[in-house]
Formats: sequence, structure tokens, C-alpha cells
Amino acid sequence: MPLQTIGALPDASKTGGVEKTISLGLKNYLLFQSYHHYRWPLWLISSIDELERHFRPVTPPILLNTYYRDWMYFTSILSSHRIMIDHAGMLTPTNAPWSIELWVLNGNRVFRPQDDCNSIIQVRDPHTSLITTKWTNRDFTLHMEMYGTRTSIDEAIADISFSTVGKAGGTSLVVAVRPYGTEQIGGLHSLEYQSENKTVRINNETTFYVSHSPSEVFTGSGMYGDVNFREKQGKVSCFDGMASMALVYPVKKELLELKVRLSLSEKKSVESLKLNYISVKKDFAEYLDVMKRQGFILSIGDKRLSNWFVNTKLISLGNVNRMIRLLGDKCGVIEARESFYLVKALSRMGFDKEARLIVDAWRTSIHISERTEFDDLIIFCYFLSSFADSYLFTRDTAYLQDNYEFIKKLAHAALSAGKDLFQKKKKKAAHNSLPYVYAGRYHLHDTLLYAHTLSQYAYLCRTIGLFGDEIKFSREAERYHEMLSYEITGLIASAAAESPLDSDAFSGIHGLDEFIVYLSFCVSPFAVDSIKREEKKKLLSMISAVYKKKPLFLRSFGGWDIFLTIMFARNTLLMNDAASQDIIEFFLNIGEPRYSLPDCIHPVSLRGIGGTGESSMVNSSIFLFLRNLILIDGPNRLEIFPVPKEEWFRPGAEIVVENAPSRFGKIHFKVISTQNEIQMYFTELPKYVPPDIMIHLPYKTELKEGDDFMLKKEEGFSYIINGWPSVIRFVRTGQEKNS
Repeated sequence: MPLQTIGALPDASKTGGVEKTISLGLKNYLLFQSYHHYRWPLWLISSIDELERHFRPVTPPILLNTYYRDWMYFTSILSSHRIMIDHAGMLTPTNAPWSIELWVLNGNRVFRPQDDCNSIIQVRDPHTSLITTKWTNRDFTLHMEMYGTRTSIDEAIADISFSTVGKAGGTSLVVAVRPYGTEQIGGLHSLEYQSENKTVRINNETTFYVSHSPSEVFTGSGMYGDVNFREKQGKVSCFDGMASMALVYPVKKELLELKVRLSLSEKKSVESLKLNYISVKKDFAEYLDVMKRQGFILSIGDKRLSNWFVNTKLISLGNVNRMIRLLGDKCGVIEARESFYLVKALSRMGFDKEARLIVDAWRTSIHISERTEFDDLIIFCYFLSSFADSYLFTRDTAYLQDNYEFIKKLAHAALSAGKDLFQKKKKKAAHNSLPYVYAGRYHLHDTLLYAHTLSQYAYLCRTIGLFGDEIKFSREAERYHEMLSYEITGLIASAAAESPLDSDAFSGIHGLDEFIVYLSFCVSPFAVDSIKREEKKKLLSMISAVYKKKPLFLRSFGGWDIFLTIMFARNTLLMNDAASQDIIEFFLNIGEPRYSLPDCIHPVSLRGIGGTGESSMVNSSIFLFLRNLILIDGPNRLEIFPVPKEEWFRPGAEIVVENAPSRFGKIHFKVISTQNEIQMYFTELPKYVPPDIMIHLPYKTELKEGDDFMLKKEEGFSYIINGWPSVIRFVRTGQEKNS
């Protein structure tokens, strides 16, 4: 989005109409339109949208930055605000309408990383999780590393080093303050560099600090134009919110080092402090190391899987305080959906405390009124399901009892509203809760969520002995499950027979929404047991047939929907389909070495084009997939390695699982592969022993029976046992290569 120049485009009526205005260039128009949106009719926005997409647009009539929407987020984990780091290294605080860019001045030329993105490498270190951006030019190298600290406030530190090739000769580094961010423009009304304490005041707040005084300061504004490197000025005001500033640092000895400290706290100023930055960086890296060693710990020979596993945990932790802040303001459907998946992931990571903090903050923002509207019902459902899902791993009955009266009122309000909106014989809701489905019509996903919520509340009632409500809600849930089973299995039968679909609800299959993919959620997270396993497999196969290939292409945005694709892959994994690994490997490869993926990716450029940059929803879904690669905890069975990879069990390989949360309690086991055997040690007894344990291996072995378990069934390369053994030994048969 950032441009070299910022200027007002002429009025359409004075330039020869729409065609000539469009020819000025979509990229410039995007910038102008977001600043002067009130001047342009919606039909013109739609025409430009169509011109850019080359097909009939289905999104609402609004222009967005649809280029490079795959920025990363930096957080100190403790902070509720974050720094957005785009692919060019532009830093945008999430609570601010401005950004910091790093430019290079050489003579009369200005070099900007946005104009040279192919020379930039961005990395999240898999060991320290620190984010670095490196821009290499034939004349210079610019390196920026982000880490955090807590002084009197939460801070982010940009540790910058700039080196030239040969003599510096008139080269300068520029810290440029720009009146735009990754998602908005305007709002920067005043800028002032305070030389006495080396801080910059933005909109009358001291917002960032530089470790060295610049040699020169230049400014720009909406009235006088962008930064002019001929006129020095350390202060500027702009009524239009388009103020800008450049702090210039000449490079005298081929190397320049600079630290920029930015506030991550709401309306709190950065102070002029002398810090030992080496110690600060070391302390922050050690803090992250402590955090990543908490909860579910996985040690496995697959480095890619291990690195993603650790970083999804840290990214999730970094979203906790942000989500608490958002929920404290007001909870909408978007926040409810993200919270549901974040709580789901945190609970399975072993971060019970953090999951509960979100649930508690969420509760304060929920109000039960006399009339429950559609959005309220969806929020109630996500909250109740999240509460029950979190409880599944803690079994904290005291906490449940303390919250039960509120939970009960919410459940009964949801039940009453659902009868009006989801009754089969009544008119179904002319709404849906899905993020990219803009048609005002019912979507089966919401009934799946609603039925799941009824089941979850019935489960809560059973755990504290309230059998009346358990029976009432169980029966209602079962009724909806049967209805869902009827509709989904009917769809499968219709598709198999290649006959027209009977229900209007299924008309989206060949339209521009993702109707059919959301039906896979009947497997997980909204498990519908009334649909048989074989029928679920048929549904997943049908989805593959409809979309022809994976990843899943989202027509409304013209790209791959990453969240839906990974959730679809997770559901195929739960059906023990090895094809799921191909999908996840593809995306893990795209996301490296940043360990980050956006909501929507362009299939050619592989860059983010929609959503929120580094997506919390995608991050949660990746962790849920990786966790299920190791174990699946069903109500009656613990399944280990549902789709095992052969390299995990090569002689000398070792897998260690510690503190893995499950509905049976914490799971601990170790797998040691020798030349002749695969040995599995169950090191600690969980709170509840699973009725069955199913272990999958990648090839044929022979199980050595023991005294502390019983072999119930052998299926191919898999074994079902009863008991909790101290060790199980699988003898290699020498048939690995033929398997």
C-alpha cells in the first residue's frame, strides 16, 4: 500500500469520466479512495473492483488493500497491542494510524524496500522466535530484529544495523514516519521530534524513542506535500491527518546501529531511558524459551513439524491479551469465532489459565436481552461451546458451579432463539455467520454450531449431576443431529446420483461461497455422531471432487482459503486419510521461514490477499492439525499416530510427548526406534484410563504381548489395546520397503 508520493487525484467529472479515472491506476486509486472515500459513488468502486478481479465480484462494495496482506505480528506476549511487520519491514502499531519505514538516501536517490521486495528476507527464528527482516542491495545491507521488553510499559524494540559495501560516501539511513498503515490512511495530525530526549511525539503522545539523535529532521504534510529533503523542520501539523517525518542518520564508518523503542501500551508514553540492549534481547529470548517449554511438549525428529509446533504455541500466547482487550470492549461474531478456535487451541496446548482468562473476559461482554437476535445467538453458541471445551481439559467442577447460573441462562436463551431460527418446518434464518459468505441466506454451518452447543451444555449438566437439563438438551441436540444427518447424507446421495439438489440450502455448491466445505465441520469441530463414519468419508471425497484440487479456492476473494483448507485437511486426518499430510506440508512450506500464514493466499504470487495478515484462526487450525498428527482423543478411544510417517520410526529415531492435554488427562509417552523394534513407553498414568488405545504404525510389525495390557484387535498396521501398559514392543518384520 505505501506509495512514493501522496497526492490528490482529480475529480472524476473533470477527467473525462470513469474510464479515464480508472486508467490513473488502481494502486494510486486505492490510496486516494481510502482517504477520500466519501467523494466516490459505490458503483464506481464496484467497477474498479471488477476491473481488478476480472470476474463478477461478490464482496461488498468496498476497496481494500489486496496486495501483500501477509504481514507478521510482533508481541511481547504480555502486551494487548501488537506491531504489524509487513513484507518490506514497515512497522505499524495496531493501535495507531501511522507506520515507520526504513529508507536509504544515496546522493539524490531514495531507496525504499517496498520497491525491492524480492531482495528482502523475513524470518522468525525457530529457536528464539525473534523476527528479523533483512534487505540486501548491491550497495548496502539493512538488518532489523524485533524483540520486546517491559519498562514502565510494554515495548517493542527494533534493533537496526545498516552497513554499506565499500565507503559510505554520502549514504544515510532514514527513519520515516508515514501517515498510513497496512489497512488505513490518514489520522496523523501532528509530529514533533524532541531532541532533548530523542523521542517523537505523534498526535501529542510520546510514542517512540531513538537511541541516537538524527543529524537532520524533515517533515511533510497534506498541504505542502510529502517529505521534502531540502527543508529542515522538526515539527509539523496537518489538519488532513497526512503529516510525515524523516529522521536522517548519515553512515560515516560503513556501519550504523540504531535502536527504536515503540510503545505497545494504550496511551502510555515511551520514556528516554538508557538500556543494555544486549541484556534486554537475551532476557526476552529466555522468556520466550520458558514459555515455549510450558504446556504440551513435543520432541520429534521432524524439524519442520517441531518448529511449527513451538511457534504456533507462542503465536497463540501472543494473542491472549489482545483477545481479552477486544472482548472487554465488545464481542461481535468475528471476535466470538476467533475466540472459539483460540480457546480450543490453547486448551490443547496445555495453557488452561490463558484459555480461562479469555473465557472470563468474554463472559463480561455478553448480555442476555429479552429478544435474542441472530448474531447474539451465534455469540452465545461460540461462548458456551468454548466454555465446555475448556472444561473438558480441566474438569474443574468448582469453576463450573461458580459460573453455572450464568451458563444456564445463556443456554436456555440460545435454546429458545434456536427454535425460532433453526426449526426444520419453519422458515430458516435469512442470515449466516460466515466471514466471506455475503448472501443473506441460511447456512447449515450455523445449525451445526447450534446443535454442537446443545450437546456441549448437556455434557456440562451431566458432569455436575443436573440430569433434567441434560436429558432436555441431549434430546434437542439429538433431534438436530438427526436433521443434519438427513440433510448431509441426502446431499451425498444426490451428488452420487448426479441429480439436481432438492434443498435451496445446497445451492451454494456451484456458487461463489464455500457452502459445501463447511459441511465437513460435522466431523470436527462440531462432531455429529449420527452421521456414520463412512458417510463422512464420502462427504470429504465429494468436497474434493467439487473443488477439483486442494488447496480450496475461495472465489469471493480470488485465492486459497487457508483456514478452511487446513480444517478440511484436519477432518481428512481424523478419517485416517494420508492425503491430509500433503495439504499440510504444502502450507507449512509456504509459511516458512516466517512460521506465519494469512487467511487468504493468491495461488500464483503466494502472497496474502485477504484477511488479517498473520491469522490467529489459521494459526489455531495448524496447531489443531499438528496435535492430531500425534494423538486424537475421542470419547471412548485414544488414537496415537493416526497417519504415521515412516521417517518418524527409522532406527535411532525418538519421539517424546509430555503433558499432552486430552479428555483423559495429561498424556505422556516415549517412542524409541531400534534396528529391530519400535518400543513405546507410557511414562505416567493419566487421570482417566482410555477404554481403548489405538496405535498406528507405517508398516507391518508384530506386537509382543505383555501382562499389563490386552490386544483387542489388529487391523492392518494398527493395533487396538486395552489397559495402560508400561511398555509396548513392536518387532520389525523386515517388510518396511514393501509396505
